[in-house]
Amino acid sequence: MYRFDGFVLDVARRELRRGDEVRAMQPQVFDFLVYLVAHRERVVAKQELLDQLWQGARVTDASLQRAVSHARQALAGASGELIETHARRGYRFVGKVEGDAAPAADRRAWPAPRFVETRDGLHLAWRTLGDERADATVVLVPGWAFPM
Repeated sequence: MYRFDGFVLDVARRELRRGDEVRAMQPQVFDFLVYLVAHRERVVAKQELLDQLWQGARVTDASLQRAVSHARQALAGASGELIETHARRGYRFVGKVEGDAAPAADRRAWPAPRFVETRDGLHLAWRTLGDERADATVVLVPGWAFPM
């Protein structure tokens, strides 16, 4: 758990809170923020972020830029900019982290993402965490959820 500028970044619950408000974040955006906070002592290179967060998936810099933008939106209300951009290099979290900050979960222990392309060209990716048995599979599309 990390505490900074009135926020609590709870890695175990996968939540960003400010006071009693839970800030909605897409999983990739949450992972981006956790990675930056965990490595706040240095500028994290763009390629490192792509390698760690997308683990071999074909993505462009636009995916990373989108994650940065959404993370900054989730951090709205902070006393200043918490994510610095270092042109052509990467990003750095510059907020003062207080409290019982613990290292982020080891992403290498996470299962590799699974990818599929539907007949109509939609690309889906997911990870199964914990028990793989489930009553339903849910595919998330921005703004929609379809039980399968």
